[in-house]
Amino acid sequence: MAVFEFRRMPSQVLTVSRQLDTQVHTESYTLGSDEQWQEWLDQKHPQSQPGATSSINLMAQSRFPDGALVSYLPFSKSIFRQIIGCFQVHGSIARVINRNTNCAFTRKKQSWDSSSGARYIVYNCRSAASWPGDLALSVTFFPETLATNAILYGCDEATAAQIAKRLSLSELGDFHPMVLPTIFAELERNRQVALVQEKLTQLIQRIIDIGSNAAIAASADGKEDGCSVSSSSVDKPSMILWVEISHLRNGLLAFRKKMVDMVAHVDELQDSLFGTSTGTNASGFPGMEPRRLQGLRDSGAQIRDRLQELVDEYDEHIRDCSTMIDGMNIASQLEWNQIGRRDARTNLDIANNNLQVAQRARRDSKLMKSIAMLTMIFLPGTFVATLFSMGFFSWEGGTGSGMTVSSDIWIYVLATVLVTSMTLGSWYLWALRRKEVGDVEKQMATG
Repeated sequence: MAVFEFRRMPSQVLTVSRQLDTQVHTESYTLGSDEQWQEWLDQKHPQSQPGATSSINLMAQSRFPDGALVSYLPFSKSIFRQIIGCFQVHGSIARVINRNTNCAFTRKKQSWDSSSGARYIVYNCRSAASWPGDLALSVTFFPETLATNAILYGCDEATAAQIAKRLSLSELGDFHPMVLPTIFAELERNRQVALVQEKLTQLIQRIIDIGSNAAIAASADGKEDGCSVSSSSVDKPSMILWVEISHLRNGLLAFRKKMVDMVAHVDELQDSLFGTSTGTNASGFPGMEPRRLQGLRDSGAQIRDRLQELVDEYDEHIRDCSTMIDGMNIASQLEWNQIGRRDARTNLDIANNNLQVAQRARRDSKLMKSIAMLTMIFLPGTFVATLFSMGFFSWEGGTGSGMTVSSDIWIYVLATVLVTSMTLGSWYLWALRRKEVGDVEKQMATG
């Protein structure tokens, strides 16, 4: 009980019965308040006459719009306790519903009343809640009366109407115990196939976009626009789509395994429960009359064929998902290759620019040599002119004695020699120190 929450909401109860070789008779009740449920439980609760009818009593519990959890039940706890007794609901359904991240199909043989020895088969089905519209189903089948009591959890009106239509138009001679689990598998197939088609459409469009961006980038010869389009609008959505379709493929694989288990169980029923008509059969249930037994075997063969068709269809959708995932990987690799080509082209452009800079620097170096040459040509004349314009020399024109040199000219010579020596010495020491540091660093790098 701790798994369930109780909120009042109208639900539908469907009773479908078939007399041997007669048409299907269907009754439907819509119940909302506790009083309506109590009246139905007192007067119309599931009843069946042994050997008289093949019947299904299905309670389609409404789905709540907020959260849409299948553990929300549309009646009070006291009503649910009575339903457990009337429908012989097995307690294992609570564990199946609580494990909502995985799909499930379980079956077991039980004895409801140990004193009377009444035997029945219990089925629990669950679809994963990873996507909207998950369902759960509990089925109790009584071989002695061919009566099936079932509760479908999280069912909306459209799903309830679809199930009622399928049961009323059923061509099965008798209602096989795997009828409702097979319908459950078809409902889950419809849900997952719709998701596959939606995601595959988005993924195909994304692959086309990636290919188009790659072609545009190639034709544009690596311009910046092509790179910005692919980086901003493709990478993140593509990764999300890849994760979603991968998760969906895992869901398809998981439910396919459950349908394979259903096929194996139908074969088991064909060999055990419906395998003999006298005494007690291999499953421990009393034997049935040959005519009814043959009808159930025929129904089981049809159900098995339908389940096998669903398994084959799932294989096709799983291959589609795998193909699209591989295509997405190839398209993404193509996109990364295009980005790599654009990066290489950008690096080549940078190298060309660096080459042009080096060529300009080389031309500047030649120009500096020309300037140095001009300097060396004009510097001696400038030096001579500056020297003879100093006060150490006296020039007299006319009849004078000519040029006279001051006795203090040695000061100029000494100062020039000292300053030049200091300059050259400082430069030599700096160059020597730099060479020693370079040698040490080179030894450390190679040592």
